[in-house]
Amino acid sequence: MGRQKGFTEDDYRRMADKGYSMSEAAYLMGIKRQTVSAMARKYGITFANGNQQRMLSNPSLIKHTAEQGSYLPERERAKH
Repeated sequence: MGRQKGFTEDDYRRMADKGYSMSEAAYLMGIKRQTVSAMARKYGITFANGNQQRMLSNPSLIKHTAEQGSYLPERERAKH
């Protein structure tokens, strides 16, 4: 089994409400996309259809997300 990150249903809903795709949410939360997918099915959450490259190629989006209090993996926090 993997490590428990401690995310709640509200955490996943918040990411979906902000318009993130599953891949983007997973990246920001520092977890696997498959985990986000499983939790979306479990809680009936619909994420935006998106392209992960939109997020990864736009550093201002990452910075904006960090300023809004969303989750960034440690490796990304160190860069900003």
